[in-house]
Amino acid sequence: MLTAVGTITFPGTSPYSFAVGIGRPQCTMWKSFFLASGIFACVLGTEMLIIDSAIVTGMNGGETIFRAPDWMPWTLLSVGAATILHFCHLPATSGQSAS
Repeated sequence: MLTAVGTITFPGTSPYSFAVGIGRPQCTMWKSFFLASGIFACVLGTEMLIIDSAIVTGMNGGETIFRAPDWMPWTLLSVGAATILHFCHLPATSGQSAS
């Protein structure tokens, strides 16, 4: 694997060192992305279970009534729960298995 190493110096600050790995994809923040999207889907599904309809106001001032189909809250809850479970089984760091 190739590695690029360098130093950046901004006026009035100490030098900032960096190293960029070349040859394998950088997989940073994927665990956080899966957790956040799973929580978002669960919260949205729960809201749709509680609220029957919502009035959405557009940028031009027009209003639209949104009513979710009966299957949508349960689908969002199950997809969100599965995504959170997927988050629990992702490896701790890229390239290493969770033990």
